Amino acid sequence: MSAIAEIARAICYVAIACAVIDVLAPDGKLRKVFSIIVGAFIILTVISGVSQDLDLSDLLPEPAPARMEIERGGEEFAAAVQEQTTELVRDRLAEHIDGAVLSRVSVKAKKISIYMDISEDGGISMKCIEITLDSADADKAYIVTAELVREFGNDVEIAVKLKEG
Repeated sequence: MSAIAEIARAICYVAIACAVIDVLAPDGKLRKVFSIIVGAFIILTVISGVSQDLDLSDLLPEPAPARMEIERGGEEFAAAVQEQTTELVRDRLAEHIDGAVLSRVSVKAKKISIYMDISEDGGISMKCIEITLDSADADKAYIVTAELVREFGNDVEIAVKLKEG
């Protein structure tokens, strides 16, 4: 019952303020504008008082199962897009390493593995580059490591391994 009293009290205060504004309002076309503003102010006061005391969530319909499926599908879609983007970046980096970096030292990699991390905001960062070389290129392992550090900096872990065969 106190909620109704508070709403009534607020309406009385607004009515008094509106009456004072109405007396002070100029005559003519501007008076009509003031009347509209005062009316809107009274309506907003009543609505805000009533909406604070009522739980309007009971009046809203429950989310449809189809909408929930769309939202869940949206999350799955976003994850799939993120995975595809990561794979694309990984493939392009492997091509760059094989085609540009390793070709400078005349080495062909047996395997290039790139380990990346995805931040909360969707940024992709490299954590480790692992190059597997043929054992015949063992003498070039240090040069390959130096080239990769020169290309990608010290923030990326570089691992060069040798494979027999």
